[in-house]
Amino acid sequence: MECRSLKQVAACALFICLIPAIVWLLQSQVRQHLGTALSSSRQSDQGSEASAANSNIQPQHISQQTIEELLRRASQNSERPTSGSTTAPSSINLSQSSFQNPFQAGYWIANGWTFAEDFMQSNNDSIAVARFRHAYQGLGIEFQLIPENESVHFELRLGSNTRTTAVVEFTKNTVAVTAEIDSRPYLVEQRPLTAPFEAGGTYPFRITATGSRLLVFSNRKRLLMCDQPGDDGAAVYPYLVAHSGNCRLVQLRIDGE
Repeated sequence: MECRSLKQVAACALFICLIPAIVWLLQSQVRQHLGTALSSSRQSDQGSEASAANSNIQPQHISQQTIEELLRRASQNSERPTSGSTTAPSSINLSQSSFQNPFQAGYWIANGWTFAEDFMQSNNDSIAVARFRHAYQGLGIEFQLIPENESVHFELRLGSNTRTTAVVEFTKNTVAVTAEIDSRPYLVEQRPLTAPFEAGGTYPFRITATGSRLLVFSNRKRLLMCDQPGDDGAAVYPYLVAHSGNCRLVQLRIDGE
């Protein structure tokens, strides 16, 4: 009887000695499971961040150098001197600073745009680029954009003789400002449009460039405000660029100093 009691006491003592080891083993397994879950969570977050970053990449970026080359070719090869010539025709008065519906082709150096009395239309089979012949240090430009399909990708560029070009980009759901520096684009700011583009819709915009700030409005509501890429005080030329999908511009007004 005493032997059996001694064996039970020994077993209890052994179990008590093993308790720390069992607790340590259980804690190790818990830490391992938590580490695996945390790693999976981090990978998921990183994947989400990468997806968000990729969604901010502006599609089909075309360098300012390519834009200038397209306009140079238009100047050399255009069958219509008023749209491609580097010299404005005598009928065009560029001494003023305010222009209402300047849809006469002579106001522009252009390639891929068709000009009419009260609108300008991009061609679907090519990139459409147009540079206004008047330079500004600060300007406001208003227009109504009418996309013929939802894939339209339209830009207002402010180009100068510096390394930096400011680009305001409109796609189906977003408006973004990109700084192109030495032909490399850098996203500055991006915001959703209040009304995503639909084919045949009419979308009014105003862009104000003060030289230091860029503001984008739609229906008098501010969509975006950020620093204006480029050198303060540098004179800029407005460029209108349509990458994909036909679009029409009406009610165009350009003014500034």
